[in-house]
Amino acid sequence: MATTRTAISTATTGDLNAFTRSDNKYTVLGVPADVAPDEIKRAYRRLAMLYHPDRHAGDAKAKAEDVFKRITAAYATLSDPQARVEYDRALARGRVPDLDADARGQRIDPLAKILADILRYEHIFDPHLRRTPKDLHQMVRDALIGNAHREKNPALDKVREEIVGDIPLKEAPGGISFRGDFAGGAIVLTNLRLLVPFWSQLIERQGNTQTTYTWNNLGGVAFPAMRSVTIQLTDRIRGRHQIAIEGHDTSLSLVPKFANLGKLLLLCSLWGIPVIPRNEPTRASDSKRVLLDRPLNGVLVVAVLFALVFLCNACDNGVSDEGSLGILMFGLYVMFATWAALLAWGLFQRFRAYGQPGIEDVLSEAATDA
Repeated sequence: MATTRTAISTATTGDLNAFTRSDNKYTVLGVPADVAPDEIKRAYRRLAMLYHPDRHAGDAKAKAEDVFKRITAAYATLSDPQARVEYDRALARGRVPDLDADARGQRIDPLAKILADILRYEHIFDPHLRRTPKDLHQMVRDALIGNAHREKNPALDKVREEIVGDIPLKEAPGGISFRGDFAGGAIVLTNLRLLVPFWSQLIERQGNTQTTYTWNNLGGVAFPAMRSVTIQLTDRIRGRHQIAIEGHDTSLSLVPKFANLGKLLLLCSLWGIPVIPRNEPTRASDSKRVLLDRPLNGVLVVAVLFALVFLCNACDNGVSDEGSLGILMFGLYVMFATWAALLAWGLFQRFRAYGQPGIEDVLSEAATDA
């Protein structure tokens, strides 16, 4: 007997009631006055995903239109170099133009048009989830914006949320509550969100009856709602990382099965999300583990096994002094060969791990250059 339930929890909308009523256009976009032009565009794109009227329905739609007209008016001024210079001069003289007046006649572009430049990187998109079970795959497809929300808001049909790719999960995601024990899942990247489909199971036994309960879970966070992404190196030799995501209203901790995180880094760059590198192991600790601890542990295991075999053989059959010496020499040879093989393997692993820069090295260099 199996019971399946689905729980979908995604952070994709902004709080319209808490949005600032400031007349300062930099404050409205949430950027400093000395911000670079590229960051102004990123800020506008993030706010569009959270506050655009296409993302809202019913009574909230009218409020979203009012909010987004203010956002659009601020962006229209700050994205125009000459208009921005004149606006900065006005601020320097202590004059803050009435933003509501600028917003009244503002035209709102469809959300699909605002986000269209995200699709410039279509070569990275992959509509198939190669490492995700079929039932979780279908759950993700149904949850994509433009599919799950089509009946509620037809305007979202043109937003085109696309799957970028998936990375298998090594362990249960932190920050998401679920029932049962983690059984498997993946990190699914889209051009707009990071989704975490996974399933959990609980087995109950009563007498001769065994009941298996299975739950499909879908958590996640929209890229605009992310404050930062921390990539922590936990084992450089094996290439293991941990991803920590801090959002406006959620936190996620994810451990992927491999470290091919290039698509995640590209999407963070497109959305202007800071990526923080963090190195846990050091060269000294890695070298000690692969060049000293593992070879010695291997030799110790071989020595114990060989000693047990030798003692058992001596007790059962009796061995002459010459025979004992021969067996001991053979044992020493096997232990030396084991140590040499493990040492060679450790050297290869260390050379491979440190022979080329890892993700954390590239991020650290970029942060230093910035």
